[in-house]
Amino acid sequence: MSDRPALRIQPRPAPRDDLVDTDAAWAGTLRRFTRMAVWTLPAYALALFVTGVLEPPRLDSLIATAVAAWLGPVAMVALTALLAGVRGRHLALAGLLAGLAAGGLLFAAAGESLYARQLEFAGGAALTLAWLLYGVAVLASRVLGRADGALLLIAAPLLGIGGAYFERLPAIGALLLLAGGLGLAWTATRLLPGATKPSKTKARAAQSRAWS
Repeated sequence: MSDRPALRIQPRPAPRDDLVDTDAAWAGTLRRFTRMAVWTLPAYALALFVTGVLEPPRLDSLIATAVAAWLGPVAMVALTALLAGVRGRHLALAGLLAGLAAGGLLFAAAGESLYARQLEFAGGAALTLAWLLYGVAVLASRVLGRADGALLLIAAPLLGIGGAYFERLPAIGALLLLAGGLGLAWTATRLLPGATKPSKTKARAAQSRAWS
């Protein structure tokens, strides 16, 4: 017989119940946050519509512009989070990046006089691409309203490139975005119910099946 000591295989420790409950609570909090944040999309569209209707020198027009510039990135992040768990999430991420790039280009166009027209056109093209990607992502998700995705596709050129040529087109696109945003927000409220904390008995049963 060999003098080498016998090897003992230690079983892997099962996950702790408090960690399982913590993950479930974190997931529920994330779902509730997404459900509330996606309502910034119709709010952004409404502020964008007010901006397109009012004349720029007025104070209320400046306030609406500032609100739209603030809600726009928040709405895109919320929509990306909504699409993170379904088909089309990569398109939504690309749409978010294009939207952020559009915001940077339009901000640079506001403070640049020499290349303002070129920067405005580039920003409008990037914004059009962003909403086109979001529209395709909604259609590809197969869980959100196809009509809402179609509204995003129709609104995309009006909000982006169209606004660089005709000042009233973004207001029309904002109405279409408002309709699509309301539909998406309502669907998100129905698809993302509040998470319930799993019982310890069910958690232990799931752990035993995982480690068996």
